[in-house]
Amino acid sequence: MKITLFALIISAGILTSCNVNAKYRKQGNHWFEDGTVPNDKEDKKLYVDEGKKEYEELFKDHDAAAIAEKYTDDCVYMHQDKGILRGRDAVREAYKEMFVSGIDSVKIQVYLELLDNGNMQGTAVAEYLDKDNNSMGVSRIFAIMKHVEGGYKTHLKAEFTEYAE
Repeated sequence: MKITLFALIISAGILTSCNVNAKYRKQGNHWFEDGTVPNDKEDKKLYVDEGKKEYEELFKDHDAAAIAEKYTDDCVYMHQDKGILRGRDAVREAYKEMFVSGIDSVKIQVYLELLDNGNMQGTAVAEYLDKDNNSMGVSRIFAIMKHVEGGYKTHLKAEFTEYAE
C-alpha cells in the first residue's frame, strides 16, 4: 500500500462552513451570525455537520474552485507526490487533478478543537470513492483553520493517504 503525505492544510472546505437555524447566516461560507467562534460542544457539532455536508457536496460536484475558496490566500498544503503547495491557486489545481484521477466523491468524519488563539484545529478521516462507490483510499487529515473576518478558512493541512489496492 502506498502511503502519501497529501497536504498540510485542509480544505476547508471540510471545516469552514456552518448554516444552522437563525443563529447563522450564509456569506460565501457559512458563519456564526454575531461573528463569534464556536465555543461549546453543540456549536462545534453544528459547525462540523454543516461544513462536512457542504464539502462533500462540493467534492461530488467536482467544484475545485469553490473548495479552494475555503482556503486562506497564503495556505500551505503538503503533498507527497506534488511537494508543498502554496496558495489557493495551487490548491485548486490539486483538486482538479484529483477529480481527473477518477475520484468521484468523499465521505468524511471531522473532529474540531478550539485553540487559545481563536483558530481551530481539526482532525478528519476521509474515504475517497470512485463513481461505483468503491473505496480508492482513506486519508487521515490534520488541519488548522484560521479565524478570519466572518469565520474560518483552512490555513494549514496535512493529509496522509493509504490507497486501496
